[in-house]
Amino acid sequence: MMYKRNVVTTVLLTVLFAVNLYSQKVETIRMEVEKEIPGETFSDNKFEVDFWVQTEGFSAIDPQNTELLELKDDTGKDLLKAHEKEVQAYEEETERLAKEGHYRFSTRTEGFIRPDQWKKMYDTLGFKATLKSQMVVPSPKATKVHVKMKIGYTQKVVGDEKSTKVTFNALASDPTARLLGASVPIQNNSSMTHDGSKYIFYTFPETETPVAITRIEPETQALKTANEKTQVNNRPNEFLVKQGDDTKPVSIKVYYQEVEKKSLLIDKWVSVGL
Repeated sequence: MMYKRNVVTTVLLTVLFAVNLYSQKVETIRMEVEKEIPGETFSDNKFEVDFWVQTEGFSAIDPQNTELLELKDDTGKDLLKAHEKEVQAYEEETERLAKEGHYRFSTRTEGFIRPDQWKKMYDTLGFKATLKSQMVVPSPKATKVHVKMKIGYTQKVVGDEKSTKVTFNALASDPTARLLGASVPIQNNSSMTHDGSKYIFYTFPETETPVAITRIEPETQALKTANEKTQVNNRPNEFLVKQGDDTKPVSIKVYYQEVEKKSLLIDKWVSVGL
């Protein structure tokens, strides 16, 4: 009896280990270091590392629960603190130049992590997470970098598709949706012209939507007509509105799946490769 129990326990632990390994597999897929050329006007330091995180049922990144905890190379250089120091110096220099009438056309002061830009993978399961700085690079003597990062994300819950109606009084002036009790800012990042008319793509941002949107159906006739005329295949979280109609009340039906919050910890040494 003891032998059978041990066998069952071993099999169960093996299955649990395999499931956990699969759900949180992290692989480094790219490391890029570009050093500033002394005296070159448009040169800058660039450090970037990409991770592929394999997880089943991934829906979206949860920025509020995502944090870079440590980023140091094997010489002891703290890239996170160095980046913050360089950002402060860059902003002070930008302010000084502005007072002299000189303005910079771009900025390099974004943080190392930008979860809203992380890419969901569609041909496989999971997402790509990127750390990026245009301010600092590892020490010239460094051979590897230690990355410790907590990543929050949402995962689709197995269950039936649900739906709810969303009405906008005037998208052009108030692009905000009340979705299942949450206030979601709607984005209008792109547009198209068809038969002399301009159409605007409105999108529910995945990182700020409390569910996984599977499709959107227009309920207002003007929105239905826009789809029929343009014959555009919108993304699941996107809908099309003709310019002018976004100043009037319109309604859509949002189909979705419930999600649950998950998190994982990346704790890896990554070779610099220089």
